[in-house]
Amino acid sequence: MKKEGLISVLIFAFLIVANFSPVSAMFSVEKKEKGNVIISELDNPAVYEFNITNNAKTSENIEIYSLVGLSFLPRGQFELYPGENTIEVKAYPTNEQRAKTGLIAFDYEIKGSVSGIYKDRILIKIVALKDALWIGADEIAYGDNEATIIVRNKENTNIDNVEIRFSSEFFEGSKTLSFKPFEEKRIPVTINKDISKLGAGSYVIKADVQIKNATATLSGIVNYVEKKSITEKIETKGYLVRTDLIEHKNDGNAVMTDRIEAKRNVLTRLFTTSSIEPTKTERRGLFVYYAWQKELKPGESWKVDIRTNYTLPLILIIIIIFIVWLTYLYSRTSLQIIKRVSFVRTKGGQFALKVFVNLKARKSVENVHLVDRIPAAMKLYEGYGSKPHQVDINGRRLLWNIDRLNAGEERVFSYIIYSSVGVVGRFEAPVATATFSHGGKQEIVHSNRAFFVSDTHE
Repeated sequence: MKKEGLISVLIFAFLIVANFSPVSAMFSVEKKEKGNVIISELDNPAVYEFNITNNAKTSENIEIYSLVGLSFLPRGQFELYPGENTIEVKAYPTNEQRAKTGLIAFDYEIKGSVSGIYKDRILIKIVALKDALWIGADEIAYGDNEATIIVRNKENTNIDNVEIRFSSEFFEGSKTLSFKPFEEKRIPVTINKDISKLGAGSYVIKADVQIKNATATLSGIVNYVEKKSITEKIETKGYLVRTDLIEHKNDGNAVMTDRIEAKRNVLTRLFTTSSIEPTKTERRGLFVYYAWQKELKPGESWKVDIRTNYTLPLILIIIIIFIVWLTYLYSRTSLQIIKRVSFVRTKGGQFALKVFVNLKARKSVENVHLVDRIPAAMKLYEGYGSKPHQVDINGRRLLWNIDRLNAGEERVFSYIIYSSVGVVGRFEAPVATATFSHGGKQEIVHSNRAFFVSDTHE
């Protein structure tokens, strides 16, 4: 019984080898892949080059076919001549087989009128259209007027007449392309969108592709290379009343903290005013140095007008007029903002300040939007005070909304900010701003400049 069982196993193993191994005494076959990948949504074939060597001295008729959901071109019988015969063979899986993806082995047979049946198998890779193509782009530098889109055929197959409609923050357009196996196409396109305010970074390219009735959506990345550039424009006007207009513009594509500086001596500083309050004023000997600082987005500009009046009487007149004008504006102000800060001791030793923003309505106002800013290097302590209706982390802004304030009504908003880095000297908080409606008109007011003077804090 044991001997008979062993014989049965050997016969079974022989039948398996005979079924899956190429067998032929009269001809041999060598296969070369010319594109063994097909797109599941299309009807393209897998293409092979069969090099069939007829070892007989006479011709015979052969036929290539499969019994497992695969059809071949050429169809039917054709003549095989003595010696080497090179034939291009195209294999077409059925729709049911195309619904599967991945690498699939298909059995096929070559039946000769004299030689008998030759059995072998081919490997066909089936992929979806969206996985057969890749899209990307070369880096775009600031100032470029043209970009290069890259579309790549990722598979070993021919893909013809692909309609591609692409778009991004920089460009949009369409193109019809055909690809050989693993071919890459580079498409120059004009940057036809306004990118003056775009920051450096990675942006998405979207592409809709269509071949006949098959469609797919691709996405890729284009990198916008960072460039930091600030241009300065200075214009000086007048003699007795000299005005220096200093304008800076962010001509790059990265957010930058810009600084404008000016210098006056200890005498002329008494007659000098500026359109924006200096961020920093420092005296060195006989000179006083002013500095203004602001964060600029790409394409954004700002300017400071510095005016020095050398005529003392005129200065006095201007001061008086200025005071009267301020008094007049103050008397007409419908809403007043008072801001103050005070030091807070913390258990962890951080530097902390309690900020109070007081709104007082002189007249009835509506749709009040109060905006305050968190200073750089400071963080908001969320466990205290008047919770804002909105917190803009990136813009470091706090927003409160009040539907209405009656004449004489007051509202006080408070919060705590802190930093692990101590502050020595004068710390100035940003100005709070409020917009509101009064008498059918939109108005805006700003708070005073609140500051805190300190030596050292542990």
